[in-house]
Amino acid sequence: MNSADQYRVLEVNVAEVLPIPGCEPVTETLIVSKDVTEIRYQRGNIDSAEPSKPCSYSVVWDDPASLTSVKDNQEEGRGSALAATAPYDEEYGHYCASRTTNTGANVAWNDACVVYHVEKYDGNSTWNFYSSHVSSSCGTNANTNGVLESCGRGVMLSATSPTGYWNSYAPAGPSPDNCRTISNVLNLWTVSVGYTYTSCDEQQVFKYAEAGKMSTYWKGSKKNTSGNNNQVLGATSHHVAVKVGQNDGRPSWSHWWNSDGYYCGGLGLPWCL
Repeated sequence: MNSADQYRVLEVNVAEVLPIPGCEPVTETLIVSKDVTEIRYQRGNIDSAEPSKPCSYSVVWDDPASLTSVKDNQEEGRGSALAATAPYDEEYGHYCASRTTNTGANVAWNDACVVYHVEKYDGNSTWNFYSSHVSSSCGTNANTNGVLESCGRGVMLSATSPTGYWNSYAPAGPSPDNCRTISNVLNLWTVSVGYTYTSCDEQQVFKYAEAGKMSTYWKGSKKNTSGNNNQVLGATSHHVAVKVGQNDGRPSWSHWWNSDGYYCGGLGLPWCL
């Protein structure tokens, strides 16, 4: 996370903001950018590929406006000097958010980060090209009966975003629970951006028809026996790229966490039902 003055801390009683009869009391601590103006709790999982359970809910937030209030019209007014500029990718924003879920003695957490890129001087007079590179890491408090079984996050264009169209995405598909290299490299237009990494755990990938909508989930069964409440037990990462009309402005993104699968192990938690 970045410096404290860039973030705000919210304490949420889930039963008050989203009453679901028959579900255990849950409180959450959210740490989000101070520029985030709205956080939404809604019933069910946003991921249609992950069936909702009786106590399922999703937590959704939108990008701060400061990340989207710029137009990247690289083609306008290009003289010979500008036309000779080689295309390159530019990081124009990044931030993180954190969610801690508490049901008494048992605590689970998920830290989510995003990095945004745009291709500069792409030579295309119709489109601008953007990517959203998102990741999450998660764990539970140490030395409890809790078992981490699933965690991850999703990203999609927000309701207020300029219209976007699929350009590319990574990784290309799900991965089994054995050690391998995963590529999150994709093409904006003429420039590649991203990285490869090694993972030995299962990762599920859900890519949707809606431009820019994608999620990834770590799957497994791990207990935190380290004595360190900050021990990372699972992690995921994915990368989406969209094109937006030359004069339409930067895309705006929505991000979400599902409630399912944080930790189970017979604890009777809402996402274990």
